[in-house]
Amino acid sequence: MTMLKFLLSGFLTISLCSMAAFADSKQTSTTVSADTNASDLFQSGQELEGIRILCVKRAWPTWSKKKDKDVLDHLGFPVNHVAHSSLSRDSYQNEIGIYDPATGSYKTLYKPDGNYFVGQIDLHWQADKFLFTESNSTNWKIFEMNIDGSGLRQVSQTPEDVSSFDACYLPDGGIVFASDAPKQGVPCWHGWRARKDPKRYVANLYRMNADGSGMRRLCYDQDHDLHPFVRNDGQVMFSRWDYTGINRIYMRTIMTMNPDGTGQKSIYGSNRWFPSGFYYPQELPGQPGTFLGIVAGYHQSWRSGKLALLNLSDTDNAHAGTTQIHGPWEPLEPAVRDGWTHSSWPEFMTPSYITSRHYLTSAWETPANKKIGIYLADADNNILLLHEEEGVAFLEPIPVQPRKVPPAVPQRVNLDKDGATVYIQDVYMGPGLKEVPRGTVKNLRVIAYDFGYSRLAGTDKIGLSGPWEAMRILGTAPVESDGSAMFKIPANTPVAFQPLDENGRAVQLMRSWVTAMPGETMSCVGCHESPETAPLSKRSIALLKEPEPLAEWYGPARGFDFEREVQPVLNRYCVSCHNDEQPLDLRGEKYFPEYTGRVPGTWDFLRLHPDLKAKYDNKVLYTPAYEALLPYIRRVNVGDDVSLLEPGEYHANTSELVQLLKEGHKGIELDPESWSRITTWIDMNGPCHGTWYDVYNEPVPEDDTNRRWELAALYGGPAVIPDIIPEVDPYDETPVTFRYEETKSLERKPLKDLPKPTSKSLDLGNGERIDLVNFGAGYWMGSCEISNAQFRQFDPNHSSRYFGKRHDEESDGSGKGLPLDEDEQPAVRVSWNRAMAFCAWLSEQTGTNVSLPTAAQWEQACLAGGRGEFYYPGDDFSVYENMADNTFASYGYKGDSATGHFQVAGDVDLVISEGVDFADRTFDDGACVTAPIGSYAPNRFGLYDMHGNAAEWTLSDYGRNEKTVKGGSYLDRPERCSVSVSHGYPAWQNVYNVGFRIIVTERQ
Repeated sequence: MTMLKFLLSGFLTISLCSMAAFADSKQTSTTVSADTNASDLFQSGQELEGIRILCVKRAWPTWSKKKDKDVLDHLGFPVNHVAHSSLSRDSYQNEIGIYDPATGSYKTLYKPDGNYFVGQIDLHWQADKFLFTESNSTNWKIFEMNIDGSGLRQVSQTPEDVSSFDACYLPDGGIVFASDAPKQGVPCWHGWRARKDPKRYVANLYRMNADGSGMRRLCYDQDHDLHPFVRNDGQVMFSRWDYTGINRIYMRTIMTMNPDGTGQKSIYGSNRWFPSGFYYPQELPGQPGTFLGIVAGYHQSWRSGKLALLNLSDTDNAHAGTTQIHGPWEPLEPAVRDGWTHSSWPEFMTPSYITSRHYLTSAWETPANKKIGIYLADADNNILLLHEEEGVAFLEPIPVQPRKVPPAVPQRVNLDKDGATVYIQDVYMGPGLKEVPRGTVKNLRVIAYDFGYSRLAGTDKIGLSGPWEAMRILGTAPVESDGSAMFKIPANTPVAFQPLDENGRAVQLMRSWVTAMPGETMSCVGCHESPETAPLSKRSIALLKEPEPLAEWYGPARGFDFEREVQPVLNRYCVSCHNDEQPLDLRGEKYFPEYTGRVPGTWDFLRLHPDLKAKYDNKVLYTPAYEALLPYIRRVNVGDDVSLLEPGEYHANTSELVQLLKEGHKGIELDPESWSRITTWIDMNGPCHGTWYDVYNEPVPEDDTNRRWELAALYGGPAVIPDIIPEVDPYDETPVTFRYEETKSLERKPLKDLPKPTSKSLDLGNGERIDLVNFGAGYWMGSCEISNAQFRQFDPNHSSRYFGKRHDEESDGSGKGLPLDEDEQPAVRVSWNRAMAFCAWLSEQTGTNVSLPTAAQWEQACLAGGRGEFYYPGDDFSVYENMADNTFASYGYKGDSATGHFQVAGDVDLVISEGVDFADRTFDDGACVTAPIGSYAPNRFGLYDMHGNAAEWTLSDYGRNEKTVKGGSYLDRPERCSVSVSHGYPAWQNVYNVGFRIIVTERQ
């Protein structure tokens, strides 16, 4: 065989431990060199002596009309959002065999009768037998065969409408594997059914005994679980795909769990933008936390991409701990981009390790080649072709050699129980609640998810532009004074936790889920703590008590439905005014018999089930009141930030609805239960429907519902069927009468004989200064809001982040969003506490007294001697202020699609987008997000951006242990930016659109 030797100078460098550490301590290192023949590496005396390669040999699909990487679909590689059971079952010419690199010979072990798929090989630790997947005319099954080709037997024993695949031996003699038995639909297929199209079922992990008996579900996940692999310590690792309120094209986590399903947690990928996918993760022998795998993008990825090593000890750098092994080809620069690997060659797939520093992989060099070969790679970035044949894909190369058997982790489940216990040592540990004062969190809300169906799923079903999934409130559990909590939850149920303040409002959102097994005690140290965080060496208060049963939320757990839970509050407090005599009509759905629904977002529109398309004119049913009230709340939507949210980022107090009610809108004073119903709706991402049945008030098409629960009874599932709504005590909808006197506009007398403003500046060093203005008020005020560059003189690590619901108009929705963090933009997501710390620092630096203005000082400065609500003349603010305008309402709008939308997350759109519905499209200030400070005309005192750009903290108390914020921002309409409008936020909250400016007085 002709030798290809490729030795490159260096990696795509991401700090990695010395490559010498990858060598097994008892072996002589083999180096791939220009003078080495491939067969020599496997000859007597060499490190790879006698190793043969188990592999799949698959004929190139010459019949396929697909081009370039799209043809991988016909080679048995699903796209990212498809499980194997959704592939064609009978379009392959393939077999399993053994290739001997020492002799160049190949031997067939097994070839199916007919054109059925064979693959997904897992070799036993003794290298004497292997598992594999085979399709037939009805489904996909798991088989086992001896390494000599004898002893073929079927292992999986599921009904014909259930497929099993992707199996992995367990040290205790069992088998973990993937199955479509959950009968869940991939959410982004939205219920689509094309001609001859199989149902797009989700694959979750199960386990079974060696003979196929005892099948039990381990994972209860929204989307696919892929590539189970046993780690060195006996735990099972796998790849999981998340998108409940998160930007899903960047969210594939590497999970780990015990072989019985207990201890499920993420070890890599949570809140990480790069890489979008890490396929086939395999922990290297003797190297805990170092994995071999394939890094890839999201769309246009067929579980193939770039060969890489991942080091968990080095994941904080820009490349997230990944090191590409790229051989002679140029490495692909990491990027936060959808389809990151699509245009890059070669394409690697299905790697495995021989030693901790030698690896096998399949690779497709160029699109012109109709062949995929077996390659040898090493930790020194060398790649060597071992074997290829024209018109053949050699896949899944596995060295036939014994491996050390990992320890068998003892069983920790009790299948006689239907519940589990959760223990949290200290909710304040970890970055999830950073800067949140102890004592803030009073309870934890526990939410259960019910994931969608193959014929009913997507972004605009349960709610408009989110949420993705139906939810139930299971109840709440108290948090002790030391931050600990211990409580009971139902087993086999995907749940999320929300820490609640004294008003029962979420301080942080868990945009994911976790599942406990029967009888398990699930524990964590804190909130979003690192997987390496060790438990605190103290005994918590919660441990001294029995686990708390969850306290009900106004009745038994039930799907949270707007008409059931929120509409009664509107009936009691709002509809006496907001009825058919007002533009904002908040009456219940019974008053709208002609209501026919609303056209959903693009993909829900295009992929709606054909029966529902015809029956409902391609619309989704919500309620008129829901549609009317939705623009008044601020929420995650469908494709928001991958990064960990700031605590309070989506606190209900950032929603206009709550702000209006806090201001005493029309004299309304809600009772505690009514407040809870409103703010809980916001915390849960604004759903309309509480169950999948509620969406159209009829069963899911094609009877997936009954089958889901039949299979759950067989293999493990929630004990409660979410579609069944229990009886609850009725909420008192008796209309409340309240006295309200129209507030007169505040009379402000214009100042006469305005002094001529004078100016000076404070030097911060490093070329940064703060310009100040004095207008005869006894103090100097910053002419502009404090910029990011200025604030970073005090806190170099500060980030104002980005606006994730809007992307560059030229993008496809890739990237984090529009930037808020450029040097000259105002610093936002700065808490009152941090603003005051900046003032104290600047006082020390300059020898002056630096503080925040009081609300009264701010108002006086804003109007600059004028009267009314705005300092500028007339209605046109575009010369003076950056508010929600035509640019904000239209920037990034994709008007040529089926419905028109703002595109996020590559292909998901927002029909309802934050602030857009109320933007003043009459005027255009030219900015979509915050503009550089001082970009617009100042008021008469020489002060810039008083009404808009960023809202501003003041020194004044708002009440309820909150501080007063004045002014509006880039996404607030003028009405909410007037001088009279005030908001109140806790001093610890880094509010998404709030910054500050300073005042300075001389020290006496």
